[in-house]
This record gives sequence, C-alpha cells and structure tokens, in this order.
Amino acid sequence: MELAPQSALLRYRQGEGVVLLRIREGEVSLEREGDYRLLLSFSEGRALPGILGIASAEGRVETFTRRIGCSIGKNSVLLALRYTLRLEGGDREMRIRLSARNKGEPEEK
Repeated sequence: MELAPQSALLRYRQGEGVVLLRIREGEVSLEREGDYRLLLSFSEGRALPGILGIASAEGRVETFTRRIGCSIGKNSVLLALRYTLRLEGGDREMRIRLSARNKGEPEEK
C-alpha cells in the first residue's frame, strides 16, 4: 500500500488473481488480473466504460457511480463505493467497502 494525502495505491491478492486499486482526487480505478480480468473506473455522477473478461471471453461493461466516500490517513484507507454495473443482461446495484492499513502500523484515532 502506498499512501499520500489525496491518493492511495493498494495491491492485494484475491483468490487466484491480483488486484490493483487506485484512488486519486475523488476518482477510483480497479484492475484485476488472474482467473478473470476486470477493469473498472469510478467517478461520482459519471458513467464510465469498463471491461469484464471471464474464461477467455471479454465483454464491455459500464459503471455509473452514485457515491464515493473516501478517507486516506497516514497509515490507512477507508473507501465506500455505491454504483450501478451495467451489463448486456441488465443493471446490477453494487457496493464496495474497503478498510485497509499498513501492516505493523497502529490504528489511527
């Protein structure tokens, strides 16, 4: 995890994949490589294109972000996203909640 006052970069493993999450100036991007591929972007009040790849097939998706809540501290990140994932088969209401802190660092008050 790399933290700055207005940005954060997190890398972590999820199952058989690796996730890269970037937060910068109120915008968020999420990339996942591994057993499936995901590329999503989030900006409050905007619809943005994305990619979802499963089992060697890749399709276009779109995110419409309703709300981004984010707090970046000296040693931690709190993130809450509320968005609509638009697929060919219809819309899905989604949420992401993330709480992360650097290993070995005490929690902030």
